Amino acid sequence: MEINIWCIKSLISEQNRKMDEAMSFLHSIETEANITFNMVDANHLNETKVSLIFVASGGSENAFLREFNNIKQPYYILSTQNNNSLAASLEILTFIHEHNGQGEILHGTSKNVAKRLLELIKEKNNG
Repeated sequence: MEINIWCIKSLISEQNRKMDEAMSFLHSIETEANITFNMVDANHLNETKVSLIFVASGGSENAFLREFNNIKQPYYILSTQNNNSLAASLEILTFIHEHNGQGEILHGTSKNVAKRLLELIKEKNNG
């Protein structure tokens, strides 16, 4: 199963080590769930049944806000334990809820995130 993923990050978060950690996390999820992530821009995000917005760093909220009206809900937001990703994800989810949207943050170990992704895939395939 392929899942489109749009990676957003702060313009000042170009720390290679942090991005290497983020990519390693994504690879672990792919392995756990036996899925493939396709890195895409926001314009192509909704071309798969399940798609993710990967918040790679804090300060990335503005990137989401610029594309908010172009992305279909529900919004599945993937965060990591690094680089203020969870804080930015919470801000994005708050904005979504304030605009009567549906969204969910996927956060935790790669095993837990993979499990939730497989549940979402099953829901989409049965619905």
